[in-house]
Amino acid sequence: MYQPRRCSDRRTLRVVIGELFHTGVVVADVERAIDDLSRALGLQFTEVQEHPMRQWRPSGEQRLVLRYAYSLAPYPLVELIEAQPGTFYEPVPGARTQLHHVGMWVDDLAAAAEQLARDGFELAAAGVDDDGNRPARVTFHESAHGVRVELCDVAMRAGFDAWVTSG
Repeated sequence: MYQPRRCSDRRTLRVVIGELFHTGVVVADVERAIDDLSRALGLQFTEVQEHPMRQWRPSGEQRLVLRYAYSLAPYPLVELIEAQPGTFYEPVPGARTQLHHVGMWVDDLAAAAEQLARDGFELAAAGVDDDGNRPARVTFHESAHGVRVELCDVAMRAGFDAWVTSG
């Protein structure tokens, strides 16, 4: 039986492969979602970011501009991602909720991605750097149970933590 090792600190939950730090949700309008969640849940958010990116998927490589915002700390955070039809961030047709993924920091992105694949989480998407190398920065994996995990290279963490705690 699978027994993950667990220990916690004040910022994240640590499990076998990495540290859980956010949940990503696809929304139709990121600004409207920020307004609604701020009012209803009292969350505060970063400014909306527009991030040009290259992403590999089994069907091929894609370029897109991702529009997103994160709730400010404390952890775990909520990531709001604006829906983009025809991309990895396409809304699920007919679904009322659009939970997209849970995100985890990992020390070794390639090794963690290989481990998840061995554990039955199929590689669904991966970041591509300017030289065409992958995985770069992030990977996404999907289980047979409908769970999607984003692995994030811990090398991005210091800048990310400074951003979401600057409130």
